[in-house]
Amino acid sequence: MDKRLAAGTLLLALLATPAGSQSYEQQFELCSKGSTPEQKIGGCSAVIAANRESPDALAKIYFTRGLMQRRLGQNEAALKDYNQSLRLAPTSDVYNSRCYLFAITSRLQDALKDCNEALRLNPRNQYAYDSRGLAYLKLGMVDAAIADYDAALGIEPGRPYSMAGRGFARRRKGDSAGGEADLAAARAQVPGIVEEFAGYGVK
Repeated sequence: MDKRLAAGTLLLALLATPAGSQSYEQQFELCSKGSTPEQKIGGCSAVIAANRESPDALAKIYFTRGLMQRRLGQNEAALKDYNQSLRLAPTSDVYNSRCYLFAITSRLQDALKDCNEALRLNPRNQYAYDSRGLAYLKLGMVDAAIADYDAALGIEPGRPYSMAGRGFARRRKGDSAGGEADLAAARAQVPGIVEEFAGYGVK
């Protein structure tokens, strides 16, 4: 049998197995490679409950589950998992994700603290510049927001979320042409991005 087909068949079998009857290894596989947020959350929850991993590994598992909960809009659950991950093994990526969660839920001073720490740990974390830019934008600190979005785009040119954020900031600063150009470029990559920002209170 073709090895790729065999691997695909095995993965489908794992995903189809009821959660309660799956082995630890299968749950770990779902946590890392599940095809839906719900599958990943279920797998990660089982791995956490088993308590067989090292602190560093558990930190990553809490982080993965937190990311999936955030994707489903379960913000309080995500925050608890980010907190637990940071308690076990602080990293720039987790600080950034908690910063972003704080930014979109308008805990803006908390967001700035976390993004500052994320950038201290990794000064080239474009996502942290992007998240901090959002916090600055919501605080009305337009110049600081533009500077952070510029920094993010310097690391990852064309990043749509940074372009959209900078577009909103430029419009607020009176640069309508520059703002609309950024927003158009962002929409070309992510058609619903303007509506997504509106959901975070940015228009």
